[in-house]
Amino acid sequence: IVHTSFFFLSFFLSLLPYSYVLLFFVVQSLQMSESESGFVGKYEGQDFSDEVEDEEPQTSEESETKKIIFQVDAFVKEQDEMKKLLQSLESAEEEEFLKNCATLKTIIGKYSEQPQLLEPFLFDLVHPLVRHLRVHPPVFVRINAASDVLYILSIVCGPKSIVKVFPHEVCDLEPALQLWKCESEEISWQTRYTLLIWMSMLVMIPFDISSIESAKLLFKEDVIQECIHMLHNTTKVQEGAAFLLSRILTRPDMVKVHLPSFFEFCCREMSRDDVGASESDDPSTSRRIIIGCLQTLANIFKIGVREELQPFVEIIASQIFALARNTKCTTTRKYCVKVIQRIGMVYLKPRVAKWRYQRGARSLLDTLRKSKGEIRTNVKQDGQDAQSADAKLMSGNGSKDRRDHMKDGNGDHDDDADDEDYEIPDELEDVIDVLLLGLCDRNTIVRWSAAKGIGRITMRLPKELATDVVSTVLDLFKPSQGDHAWHGGCLALAELARRGLFLPDRLEVAVPIVIKALEYDVPRGAHSVGSHVRDAACYVCWSFARAYAPVVMQPYVDDLGRALLILSSLDREVNCRRAAAAAFQENVGRQGTFPHGIEIITAADYYTLSNRKRSYLEIAPFVGKFETYRAHFIDHLVHVKLCHWDSTIRELAAKSLAEFTDVDAGSIFDEIVPELLESALDTDLLVRHGAVLGLSEVLGRGLPSSQQDDEKAITKAAELRKSLALLVPRIDQARLYRGKGGELMRAAVSRYILSLSRSGIKLPRKLKMTGVFGPRPVVMNPLKVHQDTLDENLKHPKEEISQSAVEAFEEFSKAYYPEWSETFNKEVLSVYIDGLEKDDNPGLRRGFTLALGALPKYLLVPRLEEIVACLLLSMRIEKEKSKRDAETRRNGARSIIRVVRSVGVKCGEGETEVTMTKDQISRIFDGLIGGMNDYSTDRRGDVGSWVRMASMQSLEELTSILAETQYRLSQSDIVLMMANVCRQMADKIDRVREAAGITLERLLRNAINLSSFPLLEAAVKKLDEKPIDWSVPTMSFHFLVHLLDVNEFRTEVLEGLIVAMGGITEHVAQAALFAWKKYSTKHSDSLESALALTGSLMDICKRRRGVNRVVIPLFRCSETLLSSSLISKIRPPEHSFANDFIDFVRKEMIVTKSVMKLLEGVNTFCVLMSFGGAVQKDAIIQLLLLLNHQYPKVRRTASEQLYTMMLALEEGIVDDDLLDDVLIVLSETRWDGDDTDEIISQQNLIFSLLKIEKPTRNEYNASAEDSADGSNSQTLHGDESSYGDLVKEMGY
Repeated sequence: IVHTSFFFLSFFLSLLPYSYVLLFFVVQSLQMSESESGFVGKYEGQDFSDEVEDEEPQTSEESETKKIIFQVDAFVKEQDEMKKLLQSLESAEEEEFLKNCATLKTIIGKYSEQPQLLEPFLFDLVHPLVRHLRVHPPVFVRINAASDVLYILSIVCGPKSIVKVFPHEVCDLEPALQLWKCESEEISWQTRYTLLIWMSMLVMIPFDISSIESAKLLFKEDVIQECIHMLHNTTKVQEGAAFLLSRILTRPDMVKVHLPSFFEFCCREMSRDDVGASESDDPSTSRRIIIGCLQTLANIFKIGVREELQPFVEIIASQIFALARNTKCTTTRKYCVKVIQRIGMVYLKPRVAKWRYQRGARSLLDTLRKSKGEIRTNVKQDGQDAQSADAKLMSGNGSKDRRDHMKDGNGDHDDDADDEDYEIPDELEDVIDVLLLGLCDRNTIVRWSAAKGIGRITMRLPKELATDVVSTVLDLFKPSQGDHAWHGGCLALAELARRGLFLPDRLEVAVPIVIKALEYDVPRGAHSVGSHVRDAACYVCWSFARAYAPVVMQPYVDDLGRALLILSSLDREVNCRRAAAAAFQENVGRQGTFPHGIEIITAADYYTLSNRKRSYLEIAPFVGKFETYRAHFIDHLVHVKLCHWDSTIRELAAKSLAEFTDVDAGSIFDEIVPELLESALDTDLLVRHGAVLGLSEVLGRGLPSSQQDDEKAITKAAELRKSLALLVPRIDQARLYRGKGGELMRAAVSRYILSLSRSGIKLPRKLKMTGVFGPRPVVMNPLKVHQDTLDENLKHPKEEISQSAVEAFEEFSKAYYPEWSETFNKEVLSVYIDGLEKDDNPGLRRGFTLALGALPKYLLVPRLEEIVACLLLSMRIEKEKSKRDAETRRNGARSIIRVVRSVGVKCGEGETEVTMTKDQISRIFDGLIGGMNDYSTDRRGDVGSWVRMASMQSLEELTSILAETQYRLSQSDIVLMMANVCRQMADKIDRVREAAGITLERLLRNAINLSSFPLLEAAVKKLDEKPIDWSVPTMSFHFLVHLLDVNEFRTEVLEGLIVAMGGITEHVAQAALFAWKKYSTKHSDSLESALALTGSLMDICKRRRGVNRVVIPLFRCSETLLSSSLISKIRPPEHSFANDFIDFVRKEMIVTKSVMKLLEGVNTFCVLMSFGGAVQKDAIIQLLLLLNHQYPKVRRTASEQLYTMMLALEEGIVDDDLLDDVLIVLSETRWDGDDTDEIISQQNLIFSLLKIEKPTRNEYNASAEDSADGSNSQTLHGDESSYGDLVKEMGY
C-alpha cells in the first residue's frame, strides 16, 4: 500500500507543471472576461496598449472566416528552410549560428506585408529560439542573436501573437528573472525586450509569488523599481517594461501592495512643469518617463479588474485631463487619449448595448461550401425567391420588412427600462469631451485612437446618450470645420457603424455627408489637403457595407456607387483610388445591388488602379460605357478635375473627357463644349487652362457628323464652329497670356490650334467681333491672330511651349496655307528667315529653326535654297561666345533632315518635280558631320552632346533616304560618317554611346554596303546573335576595340578610347582600360598593329594640338598606352615615335596655362623616361625646366616626380655621388616657395650636377612659335600676374 501510494504521488507530481499550465489558462480566461479585454489585438504589429474588440461579439461570418484562415495551409515558401536552420542552431558553431540567425531574420522580414502566413508556424519558430535563452551559464552572443530573431518576429507578427506561444512553465520564471537581472553590457536591448515580453507571460502564474521561493527572493530585489527605471528608455524596451509592469501590478497579490504607490508615482511625474515641451525639443528624461507611465496606465486599465481600479480613477483622471490639455507631444497625446478611454470604460459597467443594430447571421463559408450540384438544384428556386423579395420591396409591400431592418438591433425595446436604471457618472462627460476633441487633433494617430475610444464607450452607453454622441460626431462635418475634424469624424463614423451603433435611421443624414467627404479636396497654395479625408470616407463606406443589410442600403446604392467609382478612377492619390476600389468591391459583394458591379471590379482591380494614367484613360472610360455612371463622370471631369490645382490632373482629365466622346459625342458637343468655351475666358487661371485643354482634346477627336435636316440644329452647329474658330482671338483680346499663368495658357492654346487645324474648321479672313471688355466691335483677321499667337509661342524660351507650337504650326500650315502665296511669303517665311539670320534672341532662333522644318513641301520649294542655307548656318558654332546656343544647333540638325524628307531627293532621270540637289545634299552632309564634332560646353555641362546625337540620327536618316534613290554617298563620305559614329560610341555619356550604337547598327543593316568592310560584316552577324546594350560601357567598349583593326576607322576609334580612358567618369574609364588591355595583350606580338596604332596616335596629336578635351586625357592615360605590351616595343632609334611624341608633349606644355594639363604632362614626361637614350635625356630636361615654372604647384609636383624617377634610373647614367647630391637638392629645396632667386639657383645647380646644358629663353621661344597657337612661353619664371589662373582652376 505504501509503495502504491508513493507511485501515485510521484505520478501526480510529474503532472503538476501541466496542471499549472491548465490552471493558468483558466485564470487568464476569467481575468480577461472580468476586465473585458484580451491579449490578441485586432491590428497585429502594434504596441501592447492597442485595444481588443472583444466587446462586440463576433458575427457568424467573422468566426467562419477566421476558421477558414486556420483551416487552409499557409503558403510559406521557406518553411522547410526555416526548419533546417532552427534545427542546425543546436549544434552550430558561433559563426554559423550568427549566419543562420541572420538568414532567419531575412526570411521573416519578407512576410511583413502578410504576417498571417506565419501564424501557423509561430510555435515551431519561437520554441527553438527560446531554448538558447534558457542555457546556463548564458552565452550572450547566442542569446543576443536568438533574441534579435524573436524581436524581428514580434515586429512582423505583433508582440501579442508572439507572447501567446512563448513557453510559460513555472520553472522558466527563475532563469528568465536571473538573465533579466544580469547587468552585463553584452546584453543587447533586443534581448532585454524579448525577456520582458516573455516574463509578462511568466508572471501570470496562478499562485501567490510568495509560494515560489526563488521568485520571491528575486521580486524582493526591486523588480518593480527596475521596470520603472526602464520606462525612461527610448527603445522598444520601454514598451516591454510597461507591459510587464502592468502584468505584475494587476496580479491579485500585488494590487493592494504596489498599485497605489505606482499611481502616486505616475501622478507625481505627470504634474511636473516640463512635461508639455514640444515634440521638436530634445527628448528630455521627464517626457520619456511620462510616455512610459502612460503606456503602463493604458495596459493597467485594460487588463485590470474594474472594481480594483475604481478607487484610483478620479486621481488619475484629473492628472490625465490636465496633461492632455497642456502637452504638445504627439505621442503623449496619443497615450493620454488611450488612458482616458480606458478610464471611461472603468466608469461604465461591462455590457453590450442591446439597442445596437445587428445585420443578423450571414456566412460566406456556407456559400463556399455549397457544391455545384446544390447550386444548380437551388438556383431556380433561389432566383424566384430573390425576384419575389425584390418585387415586394420595390412595390411598397416590403415596407414592413424595411421597417423591421430600420429598427434597433433586436427589434425589441425592452431594454429601455434597463437604460433608465443604468447610472452614468458625471465624470464620463469629461471623458467623452476629451475624445471628441481628440477627433480634431492635428495628428492622425491621435484621431484614430480617439475614434476607437468613441466606439468602445458608446457601446456601453444607453441609447439616449449614445444618440447624443452620434449627433456630436455628425456636427464635425460642418463647412467651417477643418480637414482634421472631417478626418476624425469619418473614422468615428466608421467605428460606430462597424459596431452597429450607428442606427439605420441616421443613414439619410450620414450618406450625403460621406459623399461630400469622398469629394473633399481643399486647395492650399501650391497643393491641397483632403486625401486623408477621402481615404477615411472610403473606410466609412466599407463599414456601411459590412454593417447593414441590402434592404437598408438600397436607397443609397446609386449615390455611393457613383461617388466611389469616381474616386477609384479619377482621384489624384493612389491610396485613395485603391481604398475606394476596395470599398466598392466590399459593397458589391455584401450588398449585391450595385449596377454592373462585377464587371467593374473585374476591370478596376488593385494593380490597374495603381497607374494614374491608366485609371484616367482606361478605367474611367470603361465605367462611362454604363449609362448609370456616364453623366456623373463627365460632370465630375468638367467641373472638378478640369479645374484641379495640379496641371497634370487637368491634362489627364482633358484626355479622359475626350475618351467619352466615343460613347456620348452628342451630349458633349451640345452641352459640355459651349460651357467650356465660356470657361476658357474665366478670370481664374485653373478654370480657363483646364477648359482650353478640354476643348483641345475633345476637338482633336473630330466634330460629330451632323445628319439632321433640322434647320435649328444646323444653325446651332454653325454657331458652335464659329465660336470654336474665334476662341484664340478672344483669348488674345482678353490678354490672358500675361501674368503668372501665361506659360500654361500658351502651351494649352498651341494644343488647341493643333486640334482646330485637324478639325477642318475654316477661319474667316476678316471678322467683326465684339470686344471682351465692352460692346465696341473690333475688326480682326482670325488667321493672322492665330499665326501671331504661334509666332509668339515659337519664340518662348521654355522648350515645352516652343515644341507644342511647332507641332501646332505643322498642322496649321497645311490646313490654312493650302498653297504658296505672297502673303505667306511676306508675313511668315520671310519673318522666320530674317529672324534666324539677324536676331540674337536664342528663344526665337530655336523656335523658328524648328518651324522651318515643319513646313510642307509646297511651301518650302519656292525658297528652298535660302531655307537650306539658313538651317546650315544655324548648325554652326558662332564665333561670339555670347551668341552660342546649343539648342539652336540641335534644332537645326533636326529640321534640316525634315526638310530633306519633305522635299525629297531625285529618284530618276526623267523627273521634273523639284527636289534636293546634289550640292545641297553634299552641304547638308558636311554640316551634319560638323555637328558630330560639336564638343562645346557651358555651365550646364557637355551641351554639344545634344548636337552630336541629333546629327547622328539625322545622318542615319539621310543615308536611309538616299539609299532609296539614285544618289549615293561616295566611299570617302561613308568612311568619314562611320568613323565619326564609331568615335561617339566611346563617349563618356551613356545616352550618347547608346545613340551611336543604335545608329551604327541601323547603318550596317540598312544603308551601307558591307562588301568593303569584311570585319563589319562579321560584326553584324555577332550583333544578330547577341544584341548589345550600348549604354553599358563594358559591352560597348568590348565591341569597339575590335574596330581598331579597321584601317579607315582606327584613328577615330583610338581617339574615342583615349578620351574615355583618360576621362573622369570612373565606370567608363575602367571599362575602356579593361578593353584596351585585353586588345593590346591579344596583339602584343604584332609589330604591324603596333606601328599602325602609333601612327594613328601621332595623327591624333597633330589634329588635336591645343585641344584640352583630347590632350589632357591623352596625358592622363599615357602610362597605360606607352607601357602596354603592344606599344612599348616601338622604341628608338629604330622608330621615331617616342621622339615625335615627346616633342608634341613639350610643345603642349610650353604654351598652356591649364594647371591640369601641366600636372598630367609632368607624369607623361616621367613615363617617357622609360624609353631611354635621347628621349630620356629630353624628358629630364623638361622636368628640370618645370622646376622654375610660374605655378608653385607645378614646381613642387615636378620636383617630387623627378626625385622618384632619379631613384629608378639605371646604373651608369648618372654618377652615384652626383646622384646623391641631386636628390639632396631636390628634397631639401622648397620648390613651392616665394624665393625666386633660390629656386633659380637650385635649378641651375641641378643642371650643372647632371652635366646638362640649360636651354636658353630664345630656344624655348622658338619652340613656342612652332606650336599650334604661338603663345608666349610660360615655362621660364617671369611675370606672375597669371597666378590667379592657378588659384581659380585648382579651387584654392
